[in-house]
Order: sequence, then structure tokens, then C-alpha cells
Amino acid sequence: METLQEQMYKFVFIGMAGMMGGLLVDVFRAWRLSVSANKMVRNLTDALMVASVFCFLAIATVYGTWGELRFYTLVALLLGLGSYFYLASSPVLWAFCRIFALSAWFWGHIVRVVLIPIRWLGRNRKDGTQDADDDETDD
Repeated sequence: METLQEQMYKFVFIGMAGMMGGLLVDVFRAWRLSVSANKMVRNLTDALMVASVFCFLAIATVYGTWGELRFYTLVALLLGLGSYFYLASSPVLWAFCRIFALSAWFWGHIVRVVLIPIRWLGRNRKDGTQDADDDETDD
């Protein structure tokens, strides 16, 4: 028989695992809002998200309860998910949307700064301009 302290530890651990599962779902939702993709890619990433969150929750549940799956573990998992979505989902989703938007803006500018000289060099090549190394003189 387990002590009450062990059962409370398992209950809190599984509740926190449920909250982390909700956080993973919100990170995926924010990423999906910032990326535009066709329907097939969206469906594939949805399936990948569901599988990854399910695997995380299954591993956390088995690890947290040392392989003993009881009814209170399911209750704790659902309470953790529900409390996360009720209390923290909106601000966390807003923050991750802003982070992904800022990241996309930053990397877009970095790519632009890197590509401008490459385009300029390519344009000079097409115009017939040659480098000094490419000049061949017939002596």
C-alpha cells in the first residue's frame, strides 16, 4: 500500500505533466499561426503534434507513477490540462505568437542582408562585368 505522501507526489507530478502537455499544444498553435502552409502539411503537422504530445504524456505518466496507472492519475492529468487551458493558455499563446513573429521578422532581415550582396554580384556577372582573375590575355 502506498502512503498518502507518495500518492500526492504522483498526483502533483502528473498534474504538472498535464500542464506541460498544454504548453506544448500552445507552442504548436502559435507556430502554426505564424506559418502558412497547404492543407496536407497542416494535417501532417497536426498528426505529428498529437503524436508527440501523447507520447510525452504517456511517458510522463508512466515515469511519474512508476508504471502504476490508477484512476487518480487520469484525474490529475485532466486537471492539469484543464487548469493550464483555463488559467494560462491565453497569455502564453499571445507571448509565443509574438516571439514567433519577432523571430520571423529578424530572420527575414538577416536573409535579406545576406542576399543583397549576392544578388548584386550576380547582377554584375550577368551584365558582362568580369573580375580581374577572369581576364585572359592572349600574348
